[in-house]
Amino acid sequence: MPALHTLAASLTASRLAADELAAVLDDPELGAVAPTALGSVGDHRVVPHLVQLMLFDSDEPRLAEAFKAVAQASADPQASVAAARQILAAAPDSCSPALPMRVLAAFGPAAAAPPEHDQQLTALADVGASLLWPARLSAGVP
Repeated sequence: MPALHTLAASLTASRLAADELAAVLDDPELGAVAPTALGSVGDHRVVPHLVQLMLFDSDEPRLAEAFKAVAQASADPQASVAAARQILAAAPDSCSPALPMRVLAAFGPAAAAPPEHDQQLTALADVGASLLWPARLSAGVP
């Protein structure tokens, strides 16, 4: 285990040992070390493991960095964004929103709205604008 921590501390070593890290992702004795090391180098294979760590309220300090690296490597944001939203919706008052919010921020505009809701959001925005337009005109606001 100390060897894994040493390997995980180096981005270059993690990148070179990516296949070996991927092979031990499911080992429960290793905890979050392998997933965060692999995520920190932007390896897409780790996304389900990072999502599980986030859902189970991991205290791994490098977890947000791992999500950010994966996001920068153009990983599909769907699972990560869904998990972050699930956490925020489930316990908005009792949990610290820092990690889910950092995950959403890492994925940027891709986290703003799921694609299946784009048309609904556009329609709602149009309705909202049409309702506000008369009020703005009467107040003298263009």
